[in-house]
Amino acid sequence: MTQDENSKVYQSELNSEFTVHILYNGHPDYAVIKEGLDEIKSAGALWVGTKDIYIDGESVTDNNVDEDQILALEAHEIAHSLLGHEAGIDVQSEIEANLFGIALLEMDGYDRAAEYLKDKLLVDSGIAYEDFETEFNQDFEVTDEELARWESTLNGNQEEL
Repeated sequence: MTQDENSKVYQSELNSEFTVHILYNGHPDYAVIKEGLDEIKSAGALWVGTKDIYIDGESVTDNNVDEDQILALEAHEIAHSLLGHEAGIDVQSEIEANLFGIALLEMDGYDRAAEYLKDKLLVDSGIAYEDFETEFNQDFEVTDEELARWESTLNGNQEEL
């Protein structure tokens, strides 16, 4: 991890292929990153075509964002990448990223961070995770081969896919 008064940069705990950049006012790239994040009305995003997650450090400070909330944001953005989502925001990809992000977090025992994404799913999409989980489990059949592929993806072993 590198840190100075204008930034904090580290590899994500969830998937070390992703680098998290928390930038503060005073960093040479802050204005550009802030403008991009403001356009999509978000405090953080995966930069298109990279495995770099940029977070507005001023927003983190101003809103008292804690480590679990940052981890939830990381999981959401990593999910977008692993799911192969294209640039842009649409309702379906946001729902998918939240659901996949919850799975990533719960798989690694980050229950508090997963709760943040469950709350985001409810607020943004009107979907209560518990209802989704119940309906999903009742109506969905999966083969052992499909389950193994998903677990491989969750664990970052995409070459097996």
